[in-house]
Amino acid sequence: MVALKMELVSRQSRSWAPSGLAAPPLPLLRAKQNLQRPILVSEQIRLREHSKQRLVIARATENSQTNFTKRLRQVPALGLAACGATLGTLLDLFHGRAGVLTYNVERGGILWEGLRDAPVIGDAPVSFVILQTSVWVPLLLSAFYVVDGGLYLTFCRREDEEVTKVEEVVIRLGALGLMLMVSAILYENYVPYSRMRLVLLVLGLFNWVSFDKRLKTPLLTDKINAFKALALSAFVGIAAPVLETFIIGRFELWSYPRPDFFVGAEGFPSWVPFCYFFYHPFLFSLSSYLQDRKNGRQDDDDDGGGTKAPVTSTSGTL
Repeated sequence: MVALKMELVSRQSRSWAPSGLAAPPLPLLRAKQNLQRPILVSEQIRLREHSKQRLVIARATENSQTNFTKRLRQVPALGLAACGATLGTLLDLFHGRAGVLTYNVERGGILWEGLRDAPVIGDAPVSFVILQTSVWVPLLLSAFYVVDGGLYLTFCRREDEEVTKVEEVVIRLGALGLMLMVSAILYENYVPYSRMRLVLLVLGLFNWVSFDKRLKTPLLTDKINAFKALALSAFVGIAAPVLETFIIGRFELWSYPRPDFFVGAEGFPSWVPFCYFFYHPFLFSLSSYLQDRKNGRQDDDDDGGGTKAPVTSTSGTL
């Protein structure tokens, strides 16, 4: 029996060996298999962990895309477009009347001039601009309000932020009108552009600090969103005038009579970006107000969200 077992072992060893090579002993084969087993187990664990990580990343990406789509749907595009076509066009009259920009009457420009007595008796009456705008202004400002307001609501505002009241929007609108008037007066009186830039920068920063109420809240998220809104204002302040130069060069709808900063062949006054900058506290407040109305949020919600609950009155008899 012992001889038979020895013969079987030797045959098994020879069956594992390639031709011309001696087969390794059976204990060596088993030791090698035992060494490979932990490697296979660790590889399976690593693959399992990798699969879990990929699943977590996929779910996070899906949730982010879903939340982004939801935020886009909440943008009050129609309300912003209507306000851009009306309020935006009225605000543009400050610079139009002062001659900051000249609209091409052959391509939709509207110019209404008046006459006043000459400073010297006997001279011809002097013409002055009463109103200057263009049929394209409502369309362009509608697009500006929708894009700029939508960016703010999507990236710079929490869904559960404090409700924006209509009084806040009106106050910011009045402040914007005053600053546009100041810029028009400075331009009409030929104040150097360097001084205009300084004045408008100070007004813009004061406007932001005064009206972005998130700077006064203890939440770090609110403060981050406030500075994100500031960055968006600065970005649009640079990008919008540059985009204007391309529109001017391509369509010739308007032009700036006294530019000092040029992009290619077209230019604009170097203080115009500061006007876009201080425009934003009003536009952001308006966008928040319209979004709150669209979502059914009321001014007097204590928790800053939800729909106002109806008040039930009870009366008693004496």
